[in-house]
Amino acid sequence: MQLLEQTSIPKGVVNMVQGGKPTVDRILSHPDIKAVSFVGSTTVGKYIYEEGTRHGKRVQSNAGAKNHCIVMPDYPSEQAANAIAGASCGASGQRCMALSVCIVVGDNDELINLLVEKARQLKVGAGKDNLDLGPMIEPTQIGKITNWLNQSEDAGAKVLLMHTVFY
Repeated sequence: MQLLEQTSIPKGVVNMVQGGKPTVDRILSHPDIKAVSFVGSTTVGKYIYEEGTRHGKRVQSNAGAKNHCIVMPDYPSEQAANAIAGASCGASGQRCMALSVCIVVGDNDELINLLVEKARQLKVGAGKDNLDLGPMIEPTQIGKITNWLNQSEDAGAKVLLMHTVFY
């Protein structure tokens, strides 16, 4: 928000409000607020979408998602690969700020190949060692991730690397 304030965007065009359900309900029902954008859990995202649209608001509810990046064709592939690897794999990708979606604009096989190579080099294990990628927060996560990979393949995606360690 501090960086946004340094731009030429007029004050009040973008606002960030933190709070619990009473704050959310006030935002969703306030007649002067025309649009709401949300990133977070599926349960809360559905609620915000349903309540916001019921009050006639435009709602962008990125429920169940985390953070996204877009890599433009002119961005250096090595720099992008380093940033993506760190942002997506730190804390086993299980932190609220983890990068979970990356959109690569144009054909960039170099970036894809660099990402696969960086993923191959990750030290994966049980968490007691000095690792890059530790265990999932709970065993059910393995099933969820496997399901996401299967759905992606069914939709035409090609899985380039799969590394599974069970203890």
